[in-house]
Amino acid sequence: MNGNKLKVLVFVLSLNILACGSTDQDVLYTFSISNNSGEDLTITSYNSNSPNRVQRTIVVPYLDSFDEQFRSRDSGPDYDFSDVFEGDSIIINYNNLRTRTFTCIRRGSQGVGCSEPRNILNILPAPVLGQDILAAEYEFTTSDFENAQLIN
Repeated sequence: MNGNKLKVLVFVLSLNILACGSTDQDVLYTFSISNNSGEDLTITSYNSNSPNRVQRTIVVPYLDSFDEQFRSRDSGPDYDFSDVFEGDSIIINYNNLRTRTFTCIRRGSQGVGCSEPRNILNILPAPVLGQDILAAEYEFTTSDFENAQLIN
């Protein structure tokens, strides 16, 4: 094969490799928390291995919402509410009247505390049809407030 044919072949193969490159696309993760509990709420997060160290505090006034987004590649990390809170445990305080604590420590396919009903940390984002978006929504309700522990 002469030099020119070899150069053309290498060029065509290079274009083919570039065209068949990664299909890795951006994926948008959206998380939304709405508060219809009847009270303002404060969500304080921590990691179960250091419970005295607050990771993040999020205030959601009554009838308001909190939204956060993460962007990742198809092959990048998956996100869930523990990424929003920056911890595996949260304390929900309903205007200093009631409180509730949730934990969800994920270990592979197993989770500790994740199956508890109404545990926001157990909510995983689901695909939004026809878009590169994964979304998770959680609504605090009056039942959540009524089922929380009274603060003395």
